[in-house]
Amino acid sequence: MLDPLISFIIPVYNVENYLLKCVNSIIEQNLESYEIILVDDGSTDDSPNICDYFTETYENIYVIHKCNEGQAKARNLGIEISNGKFIFFLDSDDYYIKGKLKKFENMLKNNTEIDLILGKIKISFDKEHSAPKCNYKNFKNIDGFSGEKALDFMIETDQFLVSPYSFIVRKEIVLKNNIRFDESLRCGEDILFTPQIYLYSELVRVVDDYFLMYRKNRPGQLTGKIDIDKLRTVLSILDYWLENIDNFNISDKTKIVFKKFLGNIYLNSLYDIKLLKESEKEKKELLKEYDYLIKFAGGKKYFLIKHIYNLFGFNIAVLAIYVLKKIYRLWLYKK
Repeated sequence: MLDPLISFIIPVYNVENYLLKCVNSIIEQNLESYEIILVDDGSTDDSPNICDYFTETYENIYVIHKCNEGQAKARNLGIEISNGKFIFFLDSDDYYIKGKLKKFENMLKNNTEIDLILGKIKISFDKEHSAPKCNYKNFKNIDGFSGEKALDFMIETDQFLVSPYSFIVRKEIVLKNNIRFDESLRCGEDILFTPQIYLYSELVRVVDDYFLMYRKNRPGQLTGKIDIDKLRTVLSILDYWLENIDNFNISDKTKIVFKKFLGNIYLNSLYDIKLLKESEKEKKELLKEYDYLIKFAGGKKYFLIKHIYNLFGFNIAVLAIYVLKKIYRLWLYKK
């Protein structure tokens, strides 16, 4: 299809049990102008055959089979070969909620100035349980904001998601500003990629509805796995942003708010310490080296942790955030 409105970019790796539902969730939306790009990243299960089935059946679905080089490179390849005016990233084990994408398409057709559209996401724990991915509050307030102002609001209200599947973006924003996923990273690349999308977008619109189901804790899922190399990578990304945020042409307020976001990521990582084996104490020591990031953290959710850290130190703060996050996740699961 020449010049489709939307390009869906889907990296694929060993998801034979989920890929049919993922791709069909796009096809069943009855969109008028779109393409689907499947990037098979060296799958060893039946995923390549499923990709081939779709390309043989639908003229607007394409597949690239390549050796395994990671999700970042797969997404970048999808960007390069896409033909759409807008890009939607989707993970191959997730799926769209029926009838919701039409709202995005209609919005794009009716306003040619849009750079970025945000929507709401649900976590799918299993067949019976789902919950909002974050505590959405006054989400529609950012409709019509600039990307910078939207970023401020989303961080201040603890609703900012770095996940690239949480938005649709004008492809020109990505190309013009040379925004790509860092292929040297096997985790944390979203923390580098997504904030730039916001900061370079001039007009943000909102679909105030849940449009995506994000699968949580499926077998073989990469997110959530804890190791020292992953932590070291994430902390290095936080350092990168602290060193480079002043180079962006944004307000001092935005710089302060963004540093708060970095501090909050650090505090969230403290939860992982309680999940470690005794043999992984190296991770605890590494986190201690970056405790200066706590001073940037902010928001109601983190005020208590900062206070506990200032009064009782690092170890008690780690215990506190572990207990509080356990309580929050239990509440989220039952919501």
